[in-house]
Amino acid sequence: MAATVGDVDITHAEVATRADLFTFLADLSQQPCGAPVEGETIEAACARFALGNLVQAEVTGGYARANGIELDPQSVGDAIAGFESSLPTPGGLERQLEAAGLARVDLEDLASDALLGQEVANAVTEERVGEDVLRREYDARLLQLTTVRVLHILVETESQANGAYVQVTAPDATEGTFMDLAREVSIDPGSAEQGGALGSGVASQYVPEFGEAAAALEPGEISRPVQSEFGWHVIRMVEKQVTPFSEAKDGILRELAGTEFLGWFKEQVRELDVKVNPRYGRFDPQTLQVEAVRSTDPQGDAAAPTGGTGTIQPP
Repeated sequence: MAATVGDVDITHAEVATRADLFTFLADLSQQPCGAPVEGETIEAACARFALGNLVQAEVTGGYARANGIELDPQSVGDAIAGFESSLPTPGGLERQLEAAGLARVDLEDLASDALLGQEVANAVTEERVGEDVLRREYDARLLQLTTVRVLHILVETESQANGAYVQVTAPDATEGTFMDLAREVSIDPGSAEQGGALGSGVASQYVPEFGEAAAALEPGEISRPVQSEFGWHVIRMVEKQVTPFSEAKDGILRELAGTEFLGWFKEQVRELDVKVNPRYGRFDPQTLQVEAVRSTDPQGDAAAPTGGTGTIQPP
């Protein structure tokens, strides 16, 4: 056996196939597979890298099996299709795999491990941080998740802004009224000629005072005068789209997983008592990699498991 993860064996054949696949991907990207230490062959370094990847995939796979986490088969197909479209020779993936002694299923297995690792990372992170924390993180990112299309009038003084506000909020005022006044008095050269139109953009791209005021509006609403480093603004919301929590949650989980998932992963490694055949090296529970036994220095900083990247990536 190449390694055991709990009561699951990883065979030499599995390591060889995964190493061949990483070598194939590395050749495509003109990057090495693994990082040889002094006196180590490229092949041995690649085998260590491949074994580390398989150990990590087994840890996340075990959690997925125990908790009923399954991949949508379409997601694997989409990942392969995206990878294939990036190749310099369209339609040549099957031939290139065959020439390397590999099959499409080998690539699908790697994609599945990566995608499942991301699903597990999200599930574990959500479990560890809880809904309240995720909601607070969502609120903290709200400007980044809000796309707005606004009109604005920029003037030099608060008095001028108050005067503009009175005019554009009068009972008979319309959006046209706002645009006409912007053309007349706004000192923003980039938008005045367009009736104050700033186009569509993420609220966080604006200076904080402007972005926060804009994001607080609903379509058709007009802000009271807002001061920024550029002067005084009156803002009219034309269109607004906010990414809902349900859609933003996965992205937030991925950001938080760097700490939460890594901590969980190290706990799992200790509990599962990972054993690696000395011919490959030793499994370092801190770096989560198989390290060369000839090296006294860990290779690389502790990082999120490679099986959890979520996409097919050359090593």
